[in-house]
Amino acid sequence: MVVAGTPLIDNAMKNYPGLIEPYIADIPAGRPARVDEVARVIVWLCSDDASFVNGHSLAVDGGQTSK
Repeated sequence: MVVAGTPLIDNAMKNYPGLIEPYIADIPAGRPARVDEVARVIVWLCSDDASFVNGHSLAVDGGQTSK
């Protein structure tokens, strides 16, 4: 998964676009995730709204596992 907004990925996208582009091209959503998108999933999982969710792996990957 590629998450834009992190120092590592932002640096790679800016300075080494050829290195990161194949990873982004592999994402069915057509773009990297944003930090806030991943964070909202984590916050939801930690909330009472997800109190009955357990023993589940939730892919936050823009559709990569569904390919």
